[in-house]
Amino acid sequence: MSVKHTFIDAAKIFVSIDTTTAAGVHEGVLFLESYALSRGLVCKKISTSGNAQVYTDIKILTKKSVAENEIIFSAPIRTTDPGSYSFWDKTMSNPFKVHIEGDHIYGLGVAKSKLDLLSKIEALSCFSQTGKQNSIVVLGTSGETETESSVLKLIRSKHINPSFVYVGSPTNLQVYTAGCGVLSVEINLPFSEQEQFFRKKWDSDSFAMTQNKIFLGKAAHSSELKQDENAIIKMLKYLSQLPEGIVVLDLEGGLSYNTIPPEASLEIVIDAEARSETLVKASRLLEIISKIENNFKEFKENGFSPKVSTLSLGKIKTFKNHIRIVGSCRILPSVPEDIYRQWMDEFKASCEEMGGQFEILSYKRPFSTEPGHDAIACLEKSLASQSKTLIEKKTTHATEANLLSRFKIPAVVFGAGMSENNVNSPNESNSLKAIQDSVEVYKQIMKDFLK
Repeated sequence: MSVKHTFIDAAKIFVSIDTTTAAGVHEGVLFLESYALSRGLVCKKISTSGNAQVYTDIKILTKKSVAENEIIFSAPIRTTDPGSYSFWDKTMSNPFKVHIEGDHIYGLGVAKSKLDLLSKIEALSCFSQTGKQNSIVVLGTSGETETESSVLKLIRSKHINPSFVYVGSPTNLQVYTAGCGVLSVEINLPFSEQEQFFRKKWDSDSFAMTQNKIFLGKAAHSSELKQDENAIIKMLKYLSQLPEGIVVLDLEGGLSYNTIPPEASLEIVIDAEARSETLVKASRLLEIISKIENNFKEFKENGFSPKVSTLSLGKIKTFKNHIRIVGSCRILPSVPEDIYRQWMDEFKASCEEMGGQFEILSYKRPFSTEPGHDAIACLEKSLASQSKTLIEKKTTHATEANLLSRFKIPAVVFGAGMSENNVNSPNESNSLKAIQDSVEVYKQIMKDFLK
């Protein structure tokens, strides 16, 4: 069986394993261990949490790896929720099934970033031992939730000691040497006492004639400036235009805080006696968002796409007494720290004026790697060996590079595949040729550091 065939078979198995947040990464880690061992490598499974099902990382090395100076090639094992299976028409409505069509491979995680992990393992398996000065490590991380990250725990617990890190993410084989800061935020808007009374009244009436409406958007990563395609924003605009005499029973939509929601649903009932403050709050929230987006336009920065900071509402859900909305902000490095904090304070104050709450759940700092750093120089040399030119870019996507900046650990982001209109979207795809090219690039970099 050829190496390529083995790699494709491994890709099919790995993609078929559900490693979303709901399922956890444990089964994925066991597969990576088995695959790495079959390639003649050794593994160390690491759990930095009491919940090994959710947080288990895997460190993959050559059998004779002894140097403490670690050059790390990392990528997350966890994937995002695939959303509605029906949108995955390239994979027969099954996001965990690989489909190959010409040079394109489809399936959840083929771009971010299961196949990147397999590519790095494939490259490392070509070496029998590490050099005297450097130890090459492939690191499969359990990723992060809105508030935690396994990479931070691995560093704090001394399980890894990176000199610098090649972070796996789809960059179309271009090199991201800088990235913006990313916040995840939560907004809670309470129902008034009168609203709670009417909601309870109509919820218990099995003969109530409710009205339902579906709002469609376009799934994408939250860094993309596409508010007009955000299903939650569309729903809020619709709500803000409704007359009095409406009882809001249910609002729901979106997949996660860091994706643009493709769908949102609304359920209401007409009651002439009702006065819905939710309609007013929806209008006020849109005003706040518009004001912040205008502030964003004052700080543009070349090299980023888009050139301004962004705010996106990713998920909305109705509870008994309140509505919860989670979203994210991308803050460009050109925005001073005190200015960004002022914006968030104003957002919080506006929510509190409506009787609501605003909270920053997490904040990942911007990252930037010095031009000419060894990590970049080796990558440039490796790309040149493949007759490719190093193209440095800046990214609005949050990666482990943002987390590493907290410890002043240099990092660059690199990988096969496109990000925009691909990652966190149905029919996620990658190029088989680009994946093979990335394997050769990784091989050359590893070879250089093992001299």
